[in-house]
Amino acid sequence: MSAIVDREVLELLQERPDLLAVADAITVTQPLRRRAPRIAVAPVVVAAAAAVLLLLAPWQSHGPTIVDRALAAVGDGPVIHAVVEYSWPQDVVVNLATGAEYERVHRNEYWYDQGRRELRDRTVVDGGAATDYLVRGGLPERLDPALAGFGTEYRDALDTGRAQVIGGTDVNGRPAKLIEFEARDSGAVEQVAVDATTFVPLTFHTTYAGGRRSPEWRVVTIESVSRDPADFTLPKSSPRLDAGQVSAERVVSAEAGERALGQPPLRLEGRTADSVLLSRTKAWLTDGTTISGVLVRFVYGKVRVSLARDTAGSYALGFGEGEFPTPPAGSIAITDNDTDGWGGELRRGGFAVRIFAPTKAEVLATARALTPER
Repeated sequence: MSAIVDREVLELLQERPDLLAVADAITVTQPLRRRAPRIAVAPVVVAAAAAVLLLLAPWQSHGPTIVDRALAAVGDGPVIHAVVEYSWPQDVVVNLATGAEYERVHRNEYWYDQGRRELRDRTVVDGGAATDYLVRGGLPERLDPALAGFGTEYRDALDTGRAQVIGGTDVNGRPAKLIEFEARDSGAVEQVAVDATTFVPLTFHTTYAGGRRSPEWRVVTIESVSRDPADFTLPKSSPRLDAGQVSAERVVSAEAGERALGQPPLRLEGRTADSVLLSRTKAWLTDGTTISGVLVRFVYGKVRVSLARDTAGSYALGFGEGEFPTPPAGSIAITDNDTDGWGGELRRGGFAVRIFAPTKAEVLATARALTPER
């Protein structure tokens, strides 16, 4: 396999940064993911002004600061346990027949032991089956950067002075204080809204270099607890997909693409693809098993339709992960990528299907127009 350098492959893998990394190196060095989020630190003048405001606040002039109170609200136990969730308009499931849609709810429960650098993350989407990961010695690429920052750095940032109060806000009618954290190396800045009375965190988000912003995460609960070895032990389960690799695409004939897929592909009715691209894929299971497959992409101008039938090819398209479950039959899951437009995934006719298009409307129109080749 050759290194991935062409733009088409980069676009194919934009929803899978974990696969992009391993494909570029043609090796697997990290378990998957996602997904899949830094402004410079505030000027000295702004920081000084914020400090003056804190000093002038009469209720705290002789007591702990807001940051102190936020730190105390979390507690000083060795393990941080939290439940957080988000939903937003850029991540929806649409019924293709009726057009009805709903926002997907992503819920994460995690336990983080900073001293041992151990993280257990449990992900549930739309109330479905849970997916658990356990990482020792570092953070998984699959963990949303906004969640990684809040989950593993929130208490430490409060404790070490890397946080400052930048003003007040309102969270669903609850008065809150907005705490901003020192920018990370990448330039991303995280802000957490804490209740103005209890000082427990209510919401958080990250703003990345260039202005892109993460979803607004809701904090269901956060606390520090004693270490329980059971919290860092994964439940027994059957082997599951855990890592993947994708080769560079090569242009092939429509006939070669069909042979690779093993059956006539889905096509856009009334249109002929401008080009057909083929990639070889591999995937690794948690028991060490390696499986191989293919994915084939049909390019129709700015619209791209990627198809896979086997498990490894489907996994390369984003299927097979608990944190991104396949939408119900007759529906399509659609996300906004900010850079490349919109992506959608669905299953039809035995295929895992991934669609990229400049707009949400074009993704939906493409999904509705897909038909078996006659």
